[in-house]
Amino acid sequence: NIASLMVALIPFTTMVFTPIFGSLVDIRGKATRLMILGSCLVLLSHLIIAFAPGIPVFGYIGIAILGIGYSLVPAAMWPSVPKIIPEKNLGTAYSLIYWIQNMGMLLVPIFVGQIIEKNIDDQIRAAVQAEYLFIGLALVAIGVSLVLSRSADKNPHLKLDDPNKVRKTA
Repeated sequence: NIASLMVALIPFTTMVFTPIFGSLVDIRGKATRLMILGSCLVLLSHLIIAFAPGIPVFGYIGIAILGIGYSLVPAAMWPSVPKIIPEKNLGTAYSLIYWIQNMGMLLVPIFVGQIIEKNIDDQIRAAVQAEYLFIGLALVAIGVSLVLSRSADKNPHLKLDDPNKVRKTA
């Protein structure tokens, strides 16, 4: 029961927080900073899951943080695409993003399965080794987010960190 609750916690937190973060990006902007924050939260969650003591509360905290990180990144990333890509290429851009996402969903479980098979006699070692993969992917996400943020700073005409909604003033 605890394992199923932990697994359900990820989509639950994303269902709650993604619309909130999407509205935040629309109203306040700072999309690239939120992508960095989300990627850092994903890293933090995997560090907690990999290295915290085996007490269930740490698992819940790590999974909840993971769900929040998973909410921040797409809520900030998807609205940024039409700011970077010309309208005539949006279909291709969104398709490429979705393709990359699906390649990850295809390949990561294969890599995790290989890690587990190599450490079949030591389940804890297998889990920690798998977490190393996720930690590495989180570091890549942080790097990509930092590059995007730097690009936003150097190209203010893209307005990546600008709000998407114009606020009404009294």
